[in-house]
Amino acid sequence: MAKDWKRLGLAVKHARDDRGMTQADLAEATGQDASTIQNLETGRFGKGFSRVPSSARLVAAYFGWTDDSPRRILDGGDPVPLNPPSPTRPEAAAPAEGGEPVFRDPRYQAIIDSALPYEERAQMIRDLVEAALARAREQEDSIARDAG
Repeated sequence: MAKDWKRLGLAVKHARDDRGMTQADLAEATGQDASTIQNLETGRFGKGFSRVPSSARLVAAYFGWTDDSPRRILDGGDPVPLNPPSPTRPEAAAPAEGGEPVFRDPRYQAIIDSALPYEERAQMIRDLVEAALARAREQEDSIARDAG
C-alpha cells in the first residue's frame, strides 16, 4: 500500500490549526526548522522515504499521539492519543466560559490541549516559563548595558 504523505500533512495541519499555532510555532515547539513543518504539511516531506522520519514522530509526540500514529495516518488510519481524555479527569475539563483559550500564547495552549499526562504537560509549561524569564532577563541586561 502506498504511503499517503498528503494525508499525514493534512492531519498535522489540522492538529496545528486546532491549537491556534503557526508553522513557525510548531517548528519552535518541536525543535525543527519551519521548512520541515511546511514540507511535512504539504506532503513533500515523505517522498522517497521508506520509513516515517523522526521529525514526523516528534510532531506526533508534541500533539500527544502515539509513536506509530504517523504510520497509521500514512496507511489511511487516524492518530491515536497517548492518553485519551476522560471526562472524569480534571485535565480534560472544557475550556473557560466562551471557549476562550486559557493562554494567549499558542505554545502553552497546545500543551494544555495535548493528550500528554498532566505531569508531563506541567513540566513542559514550567520549562517554557523558565525560558521566557531567562530571555526577558537577557533583554533587560542588554537594555541596561546600552543605556549605561
